[in-house]
Amino acid sequence: CPETVAGGQALAQAAESILPPTSGRDASAASLIDAADHGSGAAHEVLWSAGAAIADAIACIVPLVDPEVVVLGGTVMTAA
Repeated sequence: CPETVAGGQALAQAAESILPPTSGRDASAASLIDAADHGSGAAHEVLWSAGAAIADAIACIVPLVDPEVVVLGGTVMTAA
């Protein structure tokens, strides 16, 4: 399930393990994105894995339901 890798709670947990406690940032998807924007390879890797999980889920679902468009939203999508 992509939610276990790419959901907000999963990304916040990943941020807790990546961001130093002295960073002054709350562990959240937004702080993980910010860390990746500022050169954190670990944060970038977590976001890459999240994106791959979302892409795999979309690739499996689209042939079954044949939508005209797929719309993605949320904090993580702002990282794209």
